[in-house]
Formats: sequence, C-alpha cells, structure tokens
Amino acid sequence: MSDDFNPLERKIKKISGREDLSGPSIRELIKTQDFKFEWQEDERKLLDRINMKVEDLTAERNQIITELVEAIKEELERSNIEGVILESTIYELAIQAKKIEEEAVQAHLDYKFAQQIYDDEFWEAYRHIVDGTREDKTAYAMSRTIQSRYYSFFQYYVMKKLQTQLEQVKSIQRLLENTIVRESRRAVNY
Repeated sequence: MSDDFNPLERKIKKISGREDLSGPSIRELIKTQDFKFEWQEDERKLLDRINMKVEDLTAERNQIITELVEAIKEELERSNIEGVILESTIYELAIQAKKIEEEAVQAHLDYKFAQQIYDDEFWEAYRHIVDGTREDKTAYAMSRTIQSRYYSFFQYYVMKKLQTQLEQVKSIQRLLENTIVRESRRAVNY
C-alpha cells in the first residue's frame, strides 16, 4: 500500500528504525560503538552512563512510537480513519512487532551469553586464590569481573527496553483492533 492510501504507514515502518527494512538493528549499532565502560567509583554514575547508552540506542524508536500514538489519537478523535486504513495499520504494526520481537529475542540471547561469560570469569577468578576465606575469594573474583558484570547488566537493560517497545507496539495494535470491533458493532446496530 502506498503512503497516500494510509497516512500512518510511513510512521509505522519507522518503528523498526528501518523504513526500507534494511538499516542497522540495535544489535548492529551496539557492535559498531565502543561499549567498554571506564567505571568510576560512584555506582550511580555508572548506572547513569549505562542508561544514557541504552537511551541513545532506543531514543529514535521511542520518539517514533510516541509520534505514532499521537497521530492515531488525532485521527481517531476526528473519526477520520476508515476500516480499510485501520486494517492496513494493524497489519503494518504486526510486521513491526515481529521485527522488534526478533531483536528482543536476539538481545535476550546476547544477555544470557554475557551473563554466562561473567559467571565463567567469576568462578575462574574465585578458584584462582587457593588460600583465604570465602569472603576473600569472592572479593577477589568480584574485583576481577567488573567489566563483564556491568556488560551483562547493559545487555539485560537493552533486552528489557526492546521488550517494552514490543509491548507498546502490541498495545497500539490491540487498541486499533478494538476500534474496528467497536465500529463494526456500531454499524450493525444502525
């Protein structure tokens, strides 16, 4: 369908960050950027830095979803959306939801792998000290695995952000499906 037929279609296609479906995914963007964190002593600063990096990765899609919600709201308030356009919009949202879901699944796998690396590094460092208390071994292992621990958290955060975006898109889709049902019931009652 052309953008002339469905004015919301272009906004919907931008949700995935790739209008022509061939641009880089969030995972690809992660690989192209330097995500080695130079940790500071203040843990809050670390969390803020992680948050900024994840927000940078997802900000454009968040903005597009917000704009899409506003555009749909305006169209619904004006009762300006026809049934065929609603159905087309739902279809396009389903396509975008599938792409975001694929990214979320991959982000989940990346997180699980990063978590496994952290666990492996932790236990290797833990076993490195032969003598000493459990607390000594744990402290040593924690100090040796800072990078992998925080990278694992970063991957977890990316995964959760993608899952949230997926839920937002599915929520918009359900809203439109409910609108079609309401409109069809209204038409039957007249």
